Amino acid sequence: MRLVASGKNTLYLAGGEFPDGSASQSMWRYDPVLDYWQEMASMLVPRSELGLAMLDGFVYAVGGWEGAYRLDSVERYDPSVNCWTMIEPMKMAITSPAVIAHDGMLYVTGGAILEDGDGIALVQRYDPRADVWTELSPMLIPRSGAATCVLNGMIYILGGWHASTENTNRVECYNVQTDSWEFKATMFERRYRPGVAVMDGKIYVLGGEEGWDRYHDSIECYDPETDEWKVTGQLPTPRSWLSCVPLQVKRSVCREKS
Repeated sequence: MRLVASGKNTLYLAGGEFPDGSASQSMWRYDPVLDYWQEMASMLVPRSELGLAMLDGFVYAVGGWEGAYRLDSVERYDPSVNCWTMIEPMKMAITSPAVIAHDGMLYVTGGAILEDGDGIALVQRYDPRADVWTELSPMLIPRSGAATCVLNGMIYILGGWHASTENTNRVECYNVQTDSWEFKATMFERRYRPGVAVMDGKIYVLGGEEGWDRYHDSIECYDPETDEWKVTGQLPTPRSWLSCVPLQVKRSVCREKS
């Protein structure tokens, strides 16, 4: 399942996989003021290993695994009417893409197209005004299960599954104006499906998978001014396949949960 935050300080959680391996259509909304989860309208298609992003007040569910095959379909959720609609499908069916909204566009980077989960370098951009997908310059290395974020107008791609024998700690940055990629400083750890969040002008990467059955509990912080990573903390438990978002929460809620 994937998690996004709206501009109204609300979380949306969608999709995922049940213990029997089937994909979920569910979506939930969290209100931090009321400390309350509410089930919303289900997606039109069950999706695990999907990408999820918030763009111009709409939630986009991108690709994923339906239970029998990969998906090229994309659906959009309108919170004002609690309803999903299908939009133009992607150019390729993928699982585990890194999806981010930036400057009125939806960017879908990498993903997996084969059973072994090896990543691809494909970058697709969706223009919601024209309902059109455009292929952009590919990433410098193929990835699936990477994390992505926007910082200072640049799109960062972090970690992921690079090839059938390794995850990666490589980081690359996309310049929207020049349609070009460049490598940035590598993380200390290789991380598949880590969580990522931007706060106070820095990137925080949490958890992720090093390899088969080896998971991280460390938190790394990237400073774009120095192009350096530092280990800044530790999760209570090692984990991968996590989602992270910055959110304003009442102190009383935090005290009650602790």
